[in-house]
Amino acid sequence: VHIIPSVLYFSTASIPLFEAEVDTSVCLLSNLASGTDYYVYVVANCGDEGYSDYSTICKFTTLHVIGVPYYNDFSKEPIGSGTKPNGWEAYNEATSSAMYIPYVNNKDWSVADGYVLSSDIQKPSLYFNTLNRLFPVYAVMPYLADSVDIRELFLSCYLHYNATLTNTIRDIDVGVMSDPENPKTFVPVATMHIENPKVPQPCYVSFAGYAGSGRYIAFRCGNATSTAQLYLDNLMIDYVTGWAKVTNVDIESLTNNSADITWVNGSSEKQWNVKVFERQVFDAEIDTITECLLNKTIDSKPLKLSG
Repeated sequence: VHIIPSVLYFSTASIPLFEAEVDTSVCLLSNLASGTDYYVYVVANCGDEGYSDYSTICKFTTLHVIGVPYYNDFSKEPIGSGTKPNGWEAYNEATSSAMYIPYVNNKDWSVADGYVLSSDIQKPSLYFNTLNRLFPVYAVMPYLADSVDIRELFLSCYLHYNATLTNTIRDIDVGVMSDPENPKTFVPVATMHIENPKVPQPCYVSFAGYAGSGRYIAFRCGNATSTAQLYLDNLMIDYVTGWAKVTNVDIESLTNNSADITWVNGSSEKQWNVKVFERQVFDAEIDTITECLLNKTIDSKPLKLSG
């Protein structure tokens, strides 16, 4: 049994990556690289009569496994419809048309239509398109290493959407799947929502409440009443350290001069520090900016703003 790195490598003069003499029709391979193509051929050992001709080459790809921390700004991924990030699955339950299946889009949002982006939020990004109400669409990350407890993880990313659309949804569900090709195994964990179309919104999701055994973190977008063009960038998966971030920050009871701010606790905290700004503030600068409208520690919610 011979293992070679590519079809082009196939010749009698080639040095295989792996070679073994076996006396059964099963050969166990180990220590292969994750997410890698391998090509196998087998010859029969005929003793004094030599060897048979080469078998037909058999190609296989090892499971693409990711560890933690995981970061992807999609700058090194294939770009354009019909492609998908390395090791990912992507599909649409309603159509096989490539333009309606998540892919990495190279649109430069840093200069388009007055979009306000920080220097680290640039093209490309993962694009979800459910125009014509072709839904839902799924983007599924590679297999999460067995050594990682998914309940100890959080996800962060930035979302923005096409503001020129009307009746557009602004949500992406985050969940976990046991089978990356079967949408029925999608178990929702949280919904990421964006309000301002021209300012990328940071989103955070904790997996502490997930009770299943799936190993594929996935994104789902689309519903029966709206269309969507959403973009996801600067994706990070990491362990929660110390106190988890609060999630689902939202506005309720909005009037012309007041609003209630609500959120979902990150852990069992009893106090929160809330800052309010007049412009988008990114994580790297939030503790250094002094011109915030409000910087207040509170011990109950919602926080009522007025005046």
